[in-house]
Amino acid sequence: NADIRRAVRTYFEQQIHMLEKNKVDVIAHCYKITMHNRERYFSVEDKWYQDLLWDLFSVMIEHGVICEINTRGLYKKRHNDYYPSKRFWKELNAKGLKFILASDCHQRDETDFYFDEAKDILCSAGVRSLCYFENSWREYAI
Repeated sequence: NADIRRAVRTYFEQQIHMLEKNKVDVIAHCYKITMHNRERYFSVEDKWYQDLLWDLFSVMIEHGVICEINTRGLYKKRHNDYYPSKRFWKELNAKGLKFILASDCHQRDETDFYFDEAKDILCSAGVRSLCYFENSWREYAI
């Protein structure tokens, strides 16, 4: 019914529901809903949006879910930041959230686009390791 707040709220509520009902290791593109928005339908700075986002982050932290930092929006020029935004990384790290870096690539030559930049920003935010899967979840120093 052309109610963008309802659509966005539903998007976040469904992710939270998934986390509360299932054993999930990683959540990917946790707010990709912003990709095509480009501030046309809502502002990511609005309190209602920030509240929904932090509700999701809180559940992720509570359940020990690894947060994917996705670079695809940047290298495809569909978004001007990572998913989730780098502005949250320091606080999320301080709250104990673990991260995995992914490009969501559809072509093998896109595998690590923006990884070096992301690692530099993560390090400046106090993140010292990233997760990867090799028979079980592990971490490597960055």
